[in-house]
Amino acid sequence: MAVGRLDLNFGSTKDIFQDAHFGDDSWYSLGVNGSYQGEIENATGEDGGSNGAVGVDGMVDVPVGKSRVLVKSEFNVLSTVAPTGGNSIDTRAWMVGLGFLTLNQKLQPIVRFDQVLPDDSNGGGTRNFTHVGANYYEKGHNLKFQADLRFEAGTGEAVDGGRLQAQIDF
Repeated sequence: MAVGRLDLNFGSTKDIFQDAHFGDDSWYSLGVNGSYQGEIENATGEDGGSNGAVGVDGMVDVPVGKSRVLVKSEFNVLSTVAPTGGNSIDTRAWMVGLGFLTLNQKLQPIVRFDQVLPDDSNGGGTRNFTHVGANYYEKGHNLKFQADLRFEAGTGEAVDGGRLQAQIDF
């Protein structure tokens, strides 16, 4: 499997791999990514085809007074090809998110919208996901609490729900 990402950062280069930034520095980045996995074995040990993906993303994370504003967006195309060849099954997905880091840069309310557009051969249609939540950071990235609610439209399934998690970085 080959996977890669190129990140072009036009602002600060500190903490570029973190999901939130602190302090007075500004981040402006564009990224491109891709992956390819060929000759995937299925449950019987035979060739199950290949998977590939390509995407672009952008982020702006800047100070506004004593707070910070974060805007992120991403677009991806995911492809699956059967071992016999033929047309690929392509799924497109994109997202846009907005966050506001406040209270001495500890609390970050966030809203995010995702849209998945499955290939027509996979049922087609549109699935929309809306996430509303907040992150709480203690000592920068050392401890993060995350809570959010997810609402999904475009499916008859009951998939709305919530999440609460903690993350320790050391």
